[in-house]
Amino acid sequence: MITAIKVKRHIRRKVVPIVVLPTDIVFECPCGKSMVTDESGIGKMVECPKCKVWVIVPPRPVLNPYAEAKRLTANFRQQLQSLCDSYDEASRRMLMLLRT
Repeated sequence: MITAIKVKRHIRRKVVPIVVLPTDIVFECPCGKSMVTDESGIGKMVECPKCKVWVIVPPRPVLNPYAEAKRLTANFRQQLQSLCDSYDEASRRMLMLLRT
């Protein structure tokens, strides 16, 4: 189910509703102005309508830092295990060579 947040924006004293989808990125200019873009805007530069400064659209924030840390830890453990396995294999070969 896709939910949307309605944001009101004032244009010439008229309130115009803006629909912000869960896939959209909401970010702020250093002046405090909030801006919205979709995923295609990540890494691109946009001009702030308030202060006219060019701002780079940030990447999507990590929603669950615990899950991200767990994923990175699992990846590290896998790489470490692979390294240990290759080290064990090399040391076994070296012992076999020394025994002969």
